[in-house]
Amino acid sequence: MLSRITKAWDRIPREELEDLQAEKVRIYRPFSVIVVTLGVFLTGLLIAWDFAIDPIGAWNAIIYRIAVMVTLALLAAYLHFDLWPRFRTHIFVLAMVISQSFLFLILAELENGFLIGSGAVLFWFIFLPLVSMGLTLRSSILGIIALSTAPIFWYFLGFTPDILIDVFIMYTWSSGSIIAIILIVNDRLILQSIRDRRDLTIAKEKAEILARTDSLSGMNNRRAFFDLGKTTLQTAIRYERSFSLITLDIDHFKQINDSYGHAIGDIAIKEVANTIAKVIRTTDISGRIGGEEFAIILPETSLNSAHDLAERLRLSIEEIEIPLDNANLTFTASLGVVELMTEFPTLNETLNRADTALYKAKEQGRNRVVIETKPRP
Repeated sequence: MLSRITKAWDRIPREELEDLQAEKVRIYRPFSVIVVTLGVFLTGLLIAWDFAIDPIGAWNAIIYRIAVMVTLALLAAYLHFDLWPRFRTHIFVLAMVISQSFLFLILAELENGFLIGSGAVLFWFIFLPLVSMGLTLRSSILGIIALSTAPIFWYFLGFTPDILIDVFIMYTWSSGSIIAIILIVNDRLILQSIRDRRDLTIAKEKAEILARTDSLSGMNNRRAFFDLGKTTLQTAIRYERSFSLITLDIDHFKQINDSYGHAIGDIAIKEVANTIAKVIRTTDISGRIGGEEFAIILPETSLNSAHDLAERLRLSIEEIEIPLDNANLTFTASLGVVELMTEFPTLNETLNRADTALYKAKEQGRNRVVIETKPRP
């Protein structure tokens, strides 16, 4: 059974298994610590039960009760501080086997201990899943196997001759199987919850990206451009850094749509967007802010450097060719360039100044770059 579970778990990506264990520790470790701590106190209270059924044998059994209490206390401290996680399985299984072995030694010291104290076996198989919820499934299954096998080992060695071994085997292996199924289902539910949350996070991220992305060009849409631009502008003002902005408009775009159809116009927009992405830096912010109008924010960039970039961009757009039936379509773009002025520090004002430069480029014959140094009146 353990090998089949191990193979099934090996097919789960390692990252998911790590997330599963982290989630189980977060949810169940405090609970496991409380259960083990209660086990320490319950073991102490059972000393009185020992004296009630066999006052003479209880004196011989008290040292084993104390040993169980010490073992469980050490396990509680280990779980609380999460020490040596690499050896978590070994420490857990060892603590369970030692505690159960001492339990059987206690029953052996008491008169008719195995008959009167048969419920102790039930206690351990209720105690196990409560403690192991915060551990790996492999640790839990190994604990079940150990608790089911160790007493049989002691029986055949002659340490527990009074135990009803047939009843014990039937009870422990049947209940152990049920507990194993419960633990497997628990892990599956937690793992599915992790996957659902991850899928929801991815869906939210995709939705946010779609809400901020122009569906045609793949660039930032107007909303995203202004959100990012305002933050960048505030940084430039705060630290007195240079900040330039370019607006770009495809020349005679309406004629392209009217003459060749909107599908060709869409291709032109995509080609311009791709060209902008190739020319600008990764730190620059670009977006489609209108039908055929684009804008580019250039942080840490002087007016002259922005003009040089705009000129490279203009020349690159000139080289775009869109295949048609009998020829290739080429087109141009006009660009306006401005630098941040402290007396007009908002993004809207800076964009308006760039539009003024863009309109001048259109008036001067298109397919050119114009710098605007004065604010729009």
